[in-house]
Amino acid sequence: MDDKIISYTDTGGMLLPQRITSPPIITDAALTDALNKWNSFRPRYRRLYRYYIGDHDITRREGQGPLAISNVCRYITKVINGYLVGNAPSYSAQEGDTYGEEIIELFRKQSKSSVESEICKNLSIYGSALELVYLDEDGIPKSTVLSPREAFVAYETSIEGDSVYGAVVYPKKDESNRDYYDLHVYTRTDVEVWRSPSSSGGWTRIGDPVPHGFGRVPLIEYINDGDRMGDFESIISLQDRYNSLLTDRLDDKDAFVRSTLIIQGHVLGMSHDEVEESVENMNKLRVLQLNEGGSVSYLDRIMDESGVQILQDQLASDIHKVAMVPDLSDEQFSSNASGVAMAYKLFGTDQVASEKIARIQKGFSRRCKLYDTAMFNSQRSDSYTPSAVIQDMKITFRLNTTQDIAYMASAFTQLTGSRILSRSTARAHLSIVDDPLAEGEKVALEQDEDAESMRLSFEDDFARDIDDEEI
Repeated sequence: MDDKIISYTDTGGMLLPQRITSPPIITDAALTDALNKWNSFRPRYRRLYRYYIGDHDITRREGQGPLAISNVCRYITKVINGYLVGNAPSYSAQEGDTYGEEIIELFRKQSKSSVESEICKNLSIYGSALELVYLDEDGIPKSTVLSPREAFVAYETSIEGDSVYGAVVYPKKDESNRDYYDLHVYTRTDVEVWRSPSSSGGWTRIGDPVPHGFGRVPLIEYINDGDRMGDFESIISLQDRYNSLLTDRLDDKDAFVRSTLIIQGHVLGMSHDEVEESVENMNKLRVLQLNEGGSVSYLDRIMDESGVQILQDQLASDIHKVAMVPDLSDEQFSSNASGVAMAYKLFGTDQVASEKIARIQKGFSRRCKLYDTAMFNSQRSDSYTPSAVIQDMKITFRLNTTQDIAYMASAFTQLTGSRILSRSTARAHLSIVDDPLAEGEKVALEQDEDAESMRLSFEDDFARDIDDEEI
């Protein structure tokens, strides 16, 4: 297969990142080639992060005065992230799978919802995210999230090829304040450290490889969609035009306030000082005396407010339509809208979320394999297969929407009563339930307590009946 990167371009003319491939043997030449590909994507990553924090291209134009920035890019990321992980995701394993349940329990103890949130944020900004699984000082597997600005994964050259290694780049300075780079390379068996005075080549391995014990590359790459595009990347040009229009509109307002005053039939003074004194007195006294036939007016230009507002509204509408994220300040998002109407308004966002969830599940399965190997492969066997039933280990996202609890309770009662839906699945889709598994255990405990209370009540009634008969 040809190892050439296909040149897809975004609105800024930069490459959209594709899979970075590598031969199975890690050498200076292989690392240099991979780093060169990764470096070609870094300007795009920097630009996307700038737009997320509000440092837009319009702010870098020469000769610009004060600018009005409406950061819709950040809004899009925040809304999608809140919609997807505003309710903490839940994890589940096959019933009776003790190994899988032990992994899930560790996820809960480590509050993995913060990891999922950071992954989703990076997916939204950059179009990809990376999760590094490592062992802490006690030998317990943990995860940390990295952005594609600081790490990448290299794959085999086949279409569905597995990862060959993951790399994390660390820019550093020596004692003489000279730049150099350390590259931590995570292969399928070891961690290697390579060093170079430049990020573009000349790599030398430092020290011996250190086994990591995971049996596969512990750097997981998640992608947002097939093109690895961020959620707001397609609306950057519209964002620029919106900010430009907003700035021009405010400039026109300022120009209107600073309009030139025209006085006819009256002379304020014969010298510059006399004119300044007359203007000062006029502003102070708020009185202007004119000769007969004199007049006062402003030299200004007519502002077509309605036309500008229509254009601004159209740009805002196009931004939300292209990004498939609703404008929550829109009057159409009223509190009395029906559930079906709200579902249609969120249809596009649901499609974005569905694609993310499917791709996150794939990465989640790989995380489970890594944790399984670290926790249960005590012999560190190269031929180890997972003890847990990985294919049945799931991450469930409960989309953060306003729910009609009364309606849903009625619907779930009918669905569970007719055996169409399980109670555990119903709980997983209720926003008021943080942990469906724990909630199920609480319900079972309450049922046992109620049954015990009823049993004791029956025993008391029976004992009283016996006593009455004896009397």
